[in-house]
Amino acid sequence: MDGVHDPWLQLLVADGDALESAVLAVTQRIYGFFVNKVGDRADELTQATFHRVLQVRSGYRGGNPRSYVFGIAKLVMYEHLRKLQRDQTVPIEEVSAAAIDPRPSSVVVARAEGRVVLEALRRLPLKSQIVLELYYWEGMNDREIAEVLSSNANTVRGRRTHARKQMGTLLADLEAQPAPASTSMDFERWARAVREHVYGQAKAR
Repeated sequence: MDGVHDPWLQLLVADGDALESAVLAVTQRIYGFFVNKVGDRADELTQATFHRVLQVRSGYRGGNPRSYVFGIAKLVMYEHLRKLQRDQTVPIEEVSAAAIDPRPSSVVVARAEGRVVLEALRRLPLKSQIVLELYYWEGMNDREIAEVLSSNANTVRGRRTHARKQMGTLLADLEAQPAPASTSMDFERWARAVREHVYGQAKAR
């Protein structure tokens, strides 16, 4: 996508109508980043992210604009969750969204398999949840995700492999509660399928 039509880049360099159009184009995606982690605070943190982008975008010096914006969203989320974190000695990225807020995912999914996947994602450490959601929902590659996390592609690749193994264990545990037909072997398919529910909820709100 060329820069003139890339809403992520326009969010960082444009003003006026072009900036407004960029915000509208990516709001659904930023909301989707938050909703399976912070539930009913997703809208508030989405707006906080856009406010922060406008504050710091003068510091943008190139690189992947989508990763830059999601990196800001990650920082906004971490700041919010640190205020709710019980044990402040544990790095926030090592804590799970479910540990901070044990309520089930607020994303509305009709099929049971999708609900199980969303709940399993919430039980991962945040750094692992972010990697998988950006990979499956945003279609980011390891290098792009590394920019979001201020890491490197090899670390992200290893984290993604480990997170998938963790998901297998979590899915098996959740399915034992009892459950829908096994999702363990279909994680990739279901992870991509629930993307439409996550972004669809943002569009419908």
